[in-house]
Amino acid sequence: MRPQQDWRRVLAIFSVALVLEFATFSHLAAFIPLYLEQELRLSAAEVTLWTGLASGLPLALALVLAPFWGVWAERYSPKLIIVRAQVFELVVYLTLVAVTSLPQFLVAVLLLGLTYGNIAVLMAVVAQITPSQRIGFAISIVQAVVPLGQSLGPLAGSLLIPLLGLRGLFALDAVLVALAAGMILLGIRDPARPHRPQSVRQHLSLTLRQAVQLPTMRWTFLTMFLLLIGYTAVQPYIPVLLAQHYTGETLARMIGLVLGSAGLMTVVVTPLLGYLGDRYGHERFAAAGLAALLVLHLLLFLTSGPLALLSLLLLRNLPGTSTMSPLNATLAIHAPPENRTALISLAPFPRNTGMFLGPVLAALVASYDLRWLFLFAAAWFAAALLACLALQRSLRQPAAPTRGEPAAALRGGLRG
Repeated sequence: MRPQQDWRRVLAIFSVALVLEFATFSHLAAFIPLYLEQELRLSAAEVTLWTGLASGLPLALALVLAPFWGVWAERYSPKLIIVRAQVFELVVYLTLVAVTSLPQFLVAVLLLGLTYGNIAVLMAVVAQITPSQRIGFAISIVQAVVPLGQSLGPLAGSLLIPLLGLRGLFALDAVLVALAAGMILLGIRDPARPHRPQSVRQHLSLTLRQAVQLPTMRWTFLTMFLLLIGYTAVQPYIPVLLAQHYTGETLARMIGLVLGSAGLMTVVVTPLLGYLGDRYGHERFAAAGLAALLVLHLLLFLTSGPLALLSLLLLRNLPGTSTMSPLNATLAIHAPPENRTALISLAPFPRNTGMFLGPVLAALVASYDLRWLFLFAAAWFAAALLACLALQRSLRQPAAPTRGEPAAALRGGLRG
């Protein structure tokens, strides 16, 4: 067996690659409304409609594929499954440089569905090679660099658009994501895979049973699902909401400020939550974040002034970008070690389902009144908080006698 890779070196390479990847990916969320208006010449009503639908469209494809990425990674190559996402991102950016019509744009957006699932596989690799007492902290580092990239992207993009234009910005994104893929291909080895399932179907079936039968897995996945519905119901419409109060170059600056500040506010907080979560329980911090999101969205529904709107949207970034990290850490720590990679990689299924339903349902609400999106999201955060409290209760309860059965089934399935 090959010697184990230094987990700190692997984490450092992944972190730099993720900053590059998400700095580019964040341009899609931040500037697609401007792209639809300025490059495709859509009306204000069409921009509102297609902004929401474009956010949900790739998730229709991602949702179907989500359960398979972890199984394919364990069976073939985690590294190639991770880089696969960046290759398709490269294709999308190059396509956006060239498209001239709405149907062509929608094809590019649909291809984004092939880019999801790499973060879960990446976290599974990190969890596999990291000492058990450091898993929560290592996962939190991964979660911290994602919003860091998401913050740098809109901030840098708002400065580059006047120089390069939107199409030039996406051309630069293609170069940066190719660099990220090269770092992973050349700098990281696939970790040893002690088990190789005989069939994808058997392994996938077992993973799905574990996700439903183990209370910790079940409540963690449900909390993720509900959280993402609420969060993505509002997120695509932030540029549209800001456009009601700001215009011209001021609008691009406000979009960059609100979306870009997310990572800057959480890059320190998320590792701190990882460290504290390893000591006191990650699920407690997840519940606190959900409660904060619930209160902030109720306040956003009640406010109408531009300064109050901007302030609350900025505050929303803190729990919005740091709540998922404790849930991912909970999943990584409490998943059965025999099938940890597949279970962590299953997380995109409930997340992508929520990310698909959030914008699609929000498009219906937004057609009536954008302000009602905040109340709509608050209802989902309340449901997510209840699920997270159930997760806390499941962790306090003694393990049931049947808890070890899924792991035994895995071993039996592998032998058979």
